[in-house]
Amino acid sequence: MNRRSSILQQLRASATWLTGDTLSGDLHISRAAVSKHIRILRDAGYRIDTAPNRGYRFRSAPDLLLADEVQPLARSKTVGQSGYEHFLTIGSTNTEARRLAEKGAPSGTLVVAEEQTSGKGRKSRDWASPKQMGIYATLILRPTLPIEETPLLTLMVAVATCEAITAATGISATIKWPNDILVNGKKVAGILTEVSSEVDRVEFALIGIGLNVNTPVDSLPKRVIFPATSLAKEAGAPQARAIILAHWLEQVETEYAQLAEGDRKGLLDHWKSLTSIIGRRATIQRVNDNACGTIEDIDSDGALLLITADGERLRVLSGDVSFES
Repeated sequence: MNRRSSILQQLRASATWLTGDTLSGDLHISRAAVSKHIRILRDAGYRIDTAPNRGYRFRSAPDLLLADEVQPLARSKTVGQSGYEHFLTIGSTNTEARRLAEKGAPSGTLVVAEEQTSGKGRKSRDWASPKQMGIYATLILRPTLPIEETPLLTLMVAVATCEAITAATGISATIKWPNDILVNGKKVAGILTEVSSEVDRVEFALIGIGLNVNTPVDSLPKRVIFPATSLAKEAGAPQARAIILAHWLEQVETEYAQLAEGDRKGLLDHWKSLTSIIGRRATIQRVNDNACGTIEDIDSDGALLLITADGERLRVLSGDVSFES
């Protein structure tokens, strides 16, 4: 914990005023340094009272996904803890995360923004990212998976996202292959996985998530198959973004550890318990054609297994799924 975070933690824990002498003595820094850290915290949106001969008193925190708001809530050890980059506005968290990963940022580094001006979804689709309404974040991982197994990362994060939503809000969420999270049949989140690899190994993976938390539904793009929604809409009340993100970091770390230990079956069983697509008739729009049939299962690499009307089994790696009513 850095000194600024320590000052904030002490102010929050105190029921009364804390003098500059107390803070400087506890942290072994000058009173001028304490004053500088207080000024930076106030510039970030923290309300901290200052009074002569009394010192400082914490009043309130901003509704921002700052490291000092999220990291203390998360019980993760490396995910979101080994590096944390926060932006008020950014083009795309995935773009910034790629830049950091290429410079050697450690696994577990998180890039989070209050607003994206060029948020990305699958197939270069836009992701609506209104200011301070959702969670827009990208996690850098450096997995030791074989390249052919990297689709499992999307499944892993989908499971973690559903569990985090339920743990933080009590709302049940489900998965639509490959990267959508639904609540009551409406899309509340999307996952974007990008992998950088060499000939025989994965260099790094970028796991992007866009989650509609308090987003006004009428500001979201109109969707034909699965209408968009937000957690606030489904719960009937605003939700705490920092708490949800902290749960997400914890759940990703838990599921990632299981995957790293080689428990593919545990992940796949967990994923299947959170989806309702198995056994349904569907059309999958692929790059060059459409495939129609009944979804039989997903295989050990995360590919969808589809049985066509003539009994042919297709292994589908990617595509947009729509279901027959």
